[in-house]
Parts: sequence; structure tokens; C-alpha cells
Amino acid sequence: MAAETAAAVAGMAQAAEARARLKVAVATTEAASAPANASAPSVSQVSVQQFVEAAKAAATVEELKAVLATESCAWSEGERAEALRRCVQYVGGLAKPDESTLLAWPVVSVNEWGMHQERVLVITSLSLYRVAYKPSRASVSHYARTPLAAIRKCERGAAAFKVVSTELDGRQNPIAYLFTEYLSKAPAIRRYERLYLPSAPSEGVGAVDRSLTVLSHALLNASRLLGAATHGGGGGEGGLGDGGGGLPMELVEDKRAESTMLDEVAGSLLRATSAVSSRVADTARGTARTLSSTRG
Repeated sequence: MAAETAAAVAGMAQAAEARARLKVAVATTEAASAPANASAPSVSQVSVQQFVEAAKAAATVEELKAVLATESCAWSEGERAEALRRCVQYVGGLAKPDESTLLAWPVVSVNEWGMHQERVLVITSLSLYRVAYKPSRASVSHYARTPLAAIRKCERGAAAFKVVSTELDGRQNPIAYLFTEYLSKAPAIRRYERLYLPSAPSEGVGAVDRSLTVLSHALLNASRLLGAATHGGGGGEGGLGDGGGGLPMELVEDKRAESTMLDEVAGSLLRATSAVSSRVADTARGTARTLSSTRG
């Protein structure tokens, strides 16, 4: 009993220390990034490692939101700032009463045909929204939503990251669908992937790396908090309506420059296409042989 009590006390002390580091990191960022005048945008001055530790230490949705706000402030001006604001406003109208918006970030989304499309990712305490915003109309044209509970993995590379989920968040490549459903053994658990290339608020060294870190760890920790609320039996931000199976998601980081997810996507599409073509050709040859033997 004494050992269990000591372990519990140690755990509480570690949690308190983590929250203290979070407060210091956020306070340092706010002080260092204070604008010289009211119109100047503020930019986070904490290191990437400090950000990662602060996000990990966040014990509530509000604490995580405060950490992410030190990064999203980099988009406080310009056309993209307006797009982000409108997308957040739009998602706010879709959100559940207990759903809190955490982060909005401009990205390039690679669709089921490998086409690059400008989108805005909005991460909430319950979901990941991919929003299509039309600057010419100053409005949202459409969106796709993936519950955090359905996201199993985030694979982060040198210039892009891939979200792997058990729910389809848009259209599926019909060739890949035919290959999975009819020409190969369909997996017991569906796996859907979407590739994103994040925009960077500046062109400085490490800007893309930082954007990747912010997005991947925003997803990771939002999933962590949702999982804790769901499995811990708590209320509030838990999002129990979407279930909690598989939470939290797994984050896989591979920053090797030679690792390119775009080549992986292109390769998978090529393999699927080749497999379909080969199977169709085999079927045609079999049919021809059957007809030939029948006539003979």
C-alpha cells in the first residue's frame, strides 16, 4: 500500500511539473512575441522542442488551445488570415456544443487522383475538418470531417504528413476501390489515407518543419485528450458520441529527406492500376479460351 501511495504521489508531482513547464513556455512565448504595435503580427519564439513539450504537458483542451495559439498567431494578417478566420467560423457552426476549435492551418491536400488542392485544416477537440475555401467568393464551398476517434495514425515525413483513418473523408479512387474490394483480400479494418503538405507562414529555415510539427502534435494531443476523457469516463470535451476506439492515435515521424510520401502515393496508384489491368487481361484471355474450346 505504501508503495502504491508513493507511486501515486510521484505521478501527481510529475503532472504538476509538466503543467508548470506548460505555463512557463506559454508565458515566455507571449512575452517574446509581443508586437511592437497593435497591427503587427506576433510570432512564436519558443523552440520546436519547447512547443512539443508544452503540447504534451497540456492537461485540458483549453491548455492545448493556448499552446497552439502561440503558433497560429503567425497567420494573423493577409488573405490567408481571412480564409482561416472564415473557415473557423464555418466549422464553429457545424461543431457540437462540447466541441472546441483548437487550430486552423492552410495546407495543400492531395486528393484521390494525386491532384494538389489548397485547403484549410481545422482541428477541434473532436474532429479534423478539411475545408475548401474560395477566396473569389469569400466563402466555404464544401468540407469533409473525420472524427479524431477514427484517426489511427499520423505519419510525418520531411515535407508532408499522412493521416490514416478508418473512415472515408471524401471520395475514393475508383481504381484503388476495385482493387481492394474485388481483386485483393479486403482488410478486416478499413484504412483510408490522405496526404497533406502544410503551408509555412515564413520562408525561413525550418519553417516547413515547424509547421509539420505543429500540425502533427496538435492532432496527437487532441487525440490524447479525447482518449483520456472518453476512457476515463469524464464528460465535457470527451466527444463520447463518436466513440473512443483506438484512441489515442499513433504518431510516426520520419524526417529523412529521401523519404517522399508523394512517391509512395503515386506508386500505390500505379500498382493498383497495373493489378486491375493485369486481372482484366487475364479474364479476357480466359474468356477467349472458353469461347474457342466451345466452338471447337
